[in-house]
Amino acid sequence: MEAITIHYKLSEKEYLEAARLISYPQPMEAKRRAWTACFLFPLGVYGLALGAGFEPLAALVIACAVLPLLIYLFFFRFTRIVRRYYKGDHKFSEPLTVTFTAEHITVQSKLFESKQSWKLYTDVLEGENCYALIYGNDTRMATMLPKRAFRSEQQHAAFRELVGAQFAKTLPAQQDGQPEAAEREYQPASLEPPDWR
Repeated sequence: MEAITIHYKLSEKEYLEAARLISYPQPMEAKRRAWTACFLFPLGVYGLALGAGFEPLAALVIACAVLPLLIYLFFFRFTRIVRRYYKGDHKFSEPLTVTFTAEHITVQSKLFESKQSWKLYTDVLEGENCYALIYGNDTRMATMLPKRAFRSEQQHAAFRELVGAQFAKTLPAQQDGQPEAAEREYQPASLEPPDWR
């Protein structure tokens, strides 16, 4: 099999998407946990306030006051902290070149060069705009790949085939209503991330 090489600079938006994908591979899981927390946590605070001797109306006010705090913590966890990680990691400030072969993955930039065997990777996750190649048992460590980095649909299909063979699984096919990969011509909107300054 021929080597597949992609070039990209990971944008903050793509990094956020990949971080969410790694934390919650199933989109409904994040929503379910958020709704469960928004219901059960204030209910628990209400019960504690009642148990502490507060009047029912006062306990309800205390429980409702906890809800904005919970929403802020959820936002802080998935946005502010992840953005701080992105800005603090110098490897994202330089463009990356990633080469995939049947034996290994090579990641290069001006700051570093890394060559890793496929055996170190344990899973692949596919999001709307990116892939996350998970390595090791700690699912917070991954190689993040934006889909826009693939120069053609053929290159993208070759990558999907290679990854499918490495992990002995098939990535989800195109959703119903969308043309199959062979029926449409893939053209990335831009090869550069947007400038958000």
